[in-house]
Amino acid sequence: MKIAVIPNLDKRDADTYTREILAVLQENGAETLMHEKHRGQYEHVTFCKNHAALAESCDLIVAVGGDGTIIHTAKHASVAGKPILGVNLGRLGFLAGVEKDELHKLKSLFTGDYRVR
Repeated sequence: MKIAVIPNLDKRDADTYTREILAVLQENGAETLMHEKHRGQYEHVTFCKNHAALAESCDLIVAVGGDGTIIHTAKHASVAGKPILGVNLGRLGFLAGVEKDELHKLKSLFTGDYRVR
């Protein structure tokens, strides 16, 4: 499975949570993809030149941030027809499916124990 990770690194502790998310995904056999602008920051990741290419190349997108990050990601995901899983790093996170203290739930992506809405 190819999973794109789009973090909002302006959020507090976003880098730490992004690294944890990448580790969980990679430990479960996912090929992880990120935007080219993150080259040099993260290891064992395939980089894409822009968000459109990123969305086209993956099976699923994990947006790491808040509702704004998810909405920004949705523009590209909708064109490519890809589902998004939002990880909330903010306060409310109405659109997110996972909170930052629930990253263990990412393993459900590999067992099929989830719903696409």
